[in-house]
Amino acid sequence: MIRNIIERIPERGISHFDVIDEVYSRKPKIIRKVENLIEKYSAKLVFKGLVFNQVWEDPEVDKKGWNINRDDIIVTITSAGCNVLNYLIEAPKLIYALDINPIQNFLLELKISAIKNLDYEAFWEFFGEAKSYNNRCIYYNYLREHISPEARRFWDKQIKFFEKGFYRCGHLGLALRLIKTYAKIMAGGERVMHALMEADNQKEYYLSNVKPRVFNPIGKYIASNPLQLSCMGIHKHQIDLVKKFNCIDYSSYVEHIMDSLLGDLPVEDNYFLHMIVMGKYLSRDVAPGYLREKNFNFLKKNINKVVIKNTSQQMFLSTRPKNSVTKFNLLDSVDWMKRNEFIELFKQIYRTGTKGSVVIFRSGLYNFILPREIRHLFIYDKEKSETLHTQDRAGVYGSFNIYYLNK
Repeated sequence: MIRNIIERIPERGISHFDVIDEVYSRKPKIIRKVENLIEKYSAKLVFKGLVFNQVWEDPEVDKKGWNINRDDIIVTITSAGCNVLNYLIEAPKLIYALDINPIQNFLLELKISAIKNLDYEAFWEFFGEAKSYNNRCIYYNYLREHISPEARRFWDKQIKFFEKGFYRCGHLGLALRLIKTYAKIMAGGERVMHALMEADNQKEYYLSNVKPRVFNPIGKYIASNPLQLSCMGIHKHQIDLVKKFNCIDYSSYVEHIMDSLLGDLPVEDNYFLHMIVMGKYLSRDVAPGYLREKNFNFLKKNINKVVIKNTSQQMFLSTRPKNSVTKFNLLDSVDWMKRNEFIELFKQIYRTGTKGSVVIFRSGLYNFILPREIRHLFIYDKEKSETLHTQDRAGVYGSFNIYYLNK
């Protein structure tokens, strides 16, 4: 019966929260307690330490969804800090970068210190290549004294990341090392990337020469392994949502992602894909915008527009006045929120947002529907959301969602 409800969610306008509440209420009390404990410790495992060494949301899609202007005050989750700096290139008035994981904020602190205190060549060596014994000297001579004491204590112990290869460190780095090794053994790794770039028909080459080698039973196991997924910052609740509400197993979900990344989207400028397969950026010109030389001086002049807070979005917004924020980015945090948490956050967004405010977020769900209680407060831009979703070079989510405040 529950499956029948799930399959009719889009046409009925039923939120997944409604189904979850119904299923949860039918479970015995002891089962609910056990599940709550599993979810609690799963969250601690996923979000402890350095999880993300790079953001996995395409900033170009975010910018098109938002249309950033000089009067914008942006509230976003920090993650690895890449997109905070990518948004800054568009010259908003102010950006608040929030994260409940202090380590992710320490990473953004380090990036800000590098922008302030290095020239471009040293900045690229430190964060673009991120694999040089010279980086320890750069850290101690130019960066360390300009970050907080808490960040200093962390990076004093972990500066080795930037010597041995930062983009292969942290939870996500561990997962990507496995994927890179597997891709190299099964399909040639970096060679296959260049072959895709040079192919007359990229999709045809992928379907005939890459997919059969990579997406075999071993590949399907890797794609759905809970430990591998947790290393990539994918919460157990998010995995369950994909399985139950997209009505597919997780390996099929990953297969759809691969078909899009390697078959449909151009691989030449996809630095997300380059990082997965090759473990590095292809060049200085095919890298996140904040790492490109043409943007460096602008970032240096405007870097003080970024404010870092170690808190949740709901807590932060509860301290802000009405009509004080114009752009909101929730990343994919909505996928592991409970109903009451989601509703309270969106009530705060509505209170602190302006008439022209735009909310963006991603989800593993193909169809994300707001709970009935707050649906009237927001306007969903279905056409723009779906169009931009197909352009997302990171390609790891089921949907990209744009909402306007109905004020």
